[in-house]
Amino acid sequence: RGNLNLQIALGEVMYTNEAEMVKLFGMREMVEISNQSDASQTDINSERVTAAIQWAESVVDSYLCQRYTLPLPENQIPVCLSSYAADMARYKLDRETKFREAVLGDYQEALSWLKEVAAGKLGLGVNTVQEETSPSPTVEFSATESVFSQEALSGF
Repeated sequence: RGNLNLQIALGEVMYTNEAEMVKLFGMREMVEISNQSDASQTDINSERVTAAIQWAESVVDSYLCQRYTLPLPENQIPVCLSSYAADMARYKLDRETKFREAVLGDYQEALSWLKEVAAGKLGLGVNTVQEETSPSPTVEFSATESVFSQEALSGF
């Protein structure tokens, strides 16, 4: 939870968080997948959850940056994006513990959706679509004929 407060203090927009993941997947599952193989734990390992969320959000950003100015305004993050980011973080935690096909399917669905967004086939419904940029200006050099050419130096 300390990491969450640090990210908010730094102004970093998060697509999902631990509390949202608990709402989506339940406390029991979050305790289980965040503690790897230590079944005796009764609390969520927030450090591992935060790391998984950061990984998922970096993957999301790698797709969104192709069409959107990042970070997205916090009040314009669509619910589906939050849900897909949570699915991706869950996949990261799950594959390190027990790996379930249903979780893999959710992850693959999230990636498919992100590819569609990046390709412009789907949108986020936010007003931060990147404008087409004009080509960068080019630098050109021109010079007079060389003073020290082979012909000019042939007599020396």
